[in-house]
Amino acid sequence: MRASDALQFLLHFLSYVLSIAYIVYSLHTYYGAILTLAFYLRVGRNE
Repeated sequence: MRASDALQFLLHFLSYVLSIAYIVYSLHTYYGAILTLAFYLRVGRNE
């Protein structure tokens, strides 16, 4: 395995991991926003 092949594999692996992390992060913020909105609506309704 040449150094360039290893570097290319590492770059592909890093971009793959980063894309998964970004999807997970965006899903978390998306659900977090929905849960926060639902919580505020529930609290506002109780008052």
